[in-house]
Amino acid sequence: MTKAIEECIKALVDSFSEQNLTREMIEDIISIPEEDEIESLPTGRRLYLVFLSFSGRKADGTDFHFQHSFTSGINLFLADNFKGKSTIFAVIKTVLTGKFDSLDKSVRNWVSDIQLSINLSGMPLTIALHDPSGRKFSAVVFQSEYDKMKPDQIPFFSATTKKDYSDWIQDLFFDEFCYYSLYWTSKISAKNKVGLQTNKTSWPTYYKSVHLQSKDYSTLFGNQDNKIAEMLLGLDYTAVINILTIKMELLQAKSASAQPITDTAYNEQMTSLSDEIRTLQGRLQRIREECEEQTLSELRQKQARINALHSQHVETIQDLTNKINSLEIEIETQDSETDLIKQKINDNRAEKRSLTRRLNTLRVAKDGHHFFAGLTITVCPSCNTAIDFSSHHDGKDSCPLCHHDIVANPNLDEWNDKIAETEMSIKCIDEAYSSLVEKLTSSEEKSTRLNNILSGYIAEREKLTDACSSLDLSKIDKEINELIFRNSENQQNKESISAQLAVATYRYEQLQNTRVNNSDDDVIRIEVLKHAIRYFINRRWRESIVIFEFMRSGMINLLHNLGMNTVSDIVFDDKLEITYIKDNIDMKYDDFAEGEQLRLKIAFYLTVIQLTQSNNVGGRHSQLLIIDSPGKEEADNGYVTALKEALEYIQVHYADSVQIIVGTAERGFESLNCHKLIVEPGAFLF
Repeated sequence: MTKAIEECIKALVDSFSEQNLTREMIEDIISIPEEDEIESLPTGRRLYLVFLSFSGRKADGTDFHFQHSFTSGINLFLADNFKGKSTIFAVIKTVLTGKFDSLDKSVRNWVSDIQLSINLSGMPLTIALHDPSGRKFSAVVFQSEYDKMKPDQIPFFSATTKKDYSDWIQDLFFDEFCYYSLYWTSKISAKNKVGLQTNKTSWPTYYKSVHLQSKDYSTLFGNQDNKIAEMLLGLDYTAVINILTIKMELLQAKSASAQPITDTAYNEQMTSLSDEIRTLQGRLQRIREECEEQTLSELRQKQARINALHSQHVETIQDLTNKINSLEIEIETQDSETDLIKQKINDNRAEKRSLTRRLNTLRVAKDGHHFFAGLTITVCPSCNTAIDFSSHHDGKDSCPLCHHDIVANPNLDEWNDKIAETEMSIKCIDEAYSSLVEKLTSSEEKSTRLNNILSGYIAEREKLTDACSSLDLSKIDKEINELIFRNSENQQNKESISAQLAVATYRYEQLQNTRVNNSDDDVIRIEVLKHAIRYFINRRWRESIVIFEFMRSGMINLLHNLGMNTVSDIVFDDKLEITYIKDNIDMKYDDFAEGEQLRLKIAFYLTVIQLTQSNNVGGRHSQLLIIDSPGKEEADNGYVTALKEALEYIQVHYADSVQIIVGTAERGFESLNCHKLIVEPGAFLF
């Protein structure tokens, strides 16, 4: 930007060479503070509503509590008129802008507590307001999602006055979306004063590009002329043009009402103002030197790295826990299998012992039977009397003692078969035993291996758990909060001192101008400023042609998709006035019907959002739209159908990149495929 100012000064020196204006004179006329020369654009910034909750007591004594979660894409509130839609949007506006008169007077005192959870470019914030319309007001902001806050969590910001909160919320969004104030002049309203006063845009001004109210559908940008559009498009040289324009208008007003001043009064006032300017410049320089934005940026980067590492550790720990759980189940199954094998081995051993005893018994029985079967007893073992076999012989073999029939020649093959069968059974058991021992060894080795892996997983999980504990997030959060607080104080002081310096400098310049030929000198100054303004307007137009072409083609494409096929072209001029070519006729925004005006607005803002999402081409939109009562006064069913189709088109093509919240009483929207809250006819939303 400094190069552009240098080139402008050279051009002005050439243009006003006949008036004998030196370079120093021209530099003095168009002097621009260095901090106002830079235009910056946000990258990947987005405001996203997550959750809203508010409660209180109605005038009739009925307690109420409303809560609702939001998603990306279209969010629909469908209820009859005067059933709470606009109140919900007013509650959101109150939190997001710090304008506590947003709520209707009839319901302002109902609401006692509000909680709004948002996501600001990936940073979760939960804002809690207590007694927003009363004397016990308090605001607390946590850097956390609403359902993940801890009881002892340190606030990101807190305030006990509405002004402190309003200032903070403006600084937050100005910093996030690279907004700044643009100025304009108006007549002093006091009856006993003449001249001009300066006014400036604020965050609530730019919030009109988020909250599209039915009362504003008649204007494309709202009441502040085209300043909202200038800011949203992110055009270079906008701040310079604005400053030069204010200088020119104030100079014109001063020139018309200049009054003579005595030498004594002049010298006294010049000395006083000069001292005041030096003091203010010194204070401003000290504040600039104390600025810690770089440190804050480094801390935020460190915080992001720690959060990423913490998330990575948590994810790995969860993965390890899953593996440990799975492995413990596998080990338990393996241990059960090992126990089963051991039981089979024990059973095998018992069965072998039983068969071995049976084998021994069979062998003894065989040998004994064979011995006693061939033994002849001739003398009674009791009395030694000779035994007479003839008296008992009846043709059969019998025992000489008990006289029972016996087999004289026992069958040894039968005993041998039984013994062989038993020996075979023992051999099979031995083979089975060897197989079971091998299985047991393999099972125990697998159990050992699994337990070693489990121990490794557990050790790794404990190590990562300790690493997570060592990541002191609260410490860096505290450092960031302290830095933000200090920077916020510095910023507030800087703005206050800058404003005082601007006033003192202006008064000094105006007083100095009274000592020269006021009439001729002011005329020349005004002409120089006019030339400078025209120079930067032309340069802005040339260098922003890509942005205007992006807007033109994007808006035409969207309007056609929204059912306005008769609009064939769109023309931007260098003052950001828009002309629509419809059926070969030049038309302004005011020339369209209400339903068409809303679609023109939607097309404009969606295209700005696309511009914002582009790669540093331009654009400063928050990517959030709140549409209150579209077609509230429109009875044409065709209009409702067209708007519904437009919203369905947006839901299909832009759900992931934009959040649009719609409140309507038109039941024709009931079938809209989106995230929605619908109440029965006559019912209240809360």
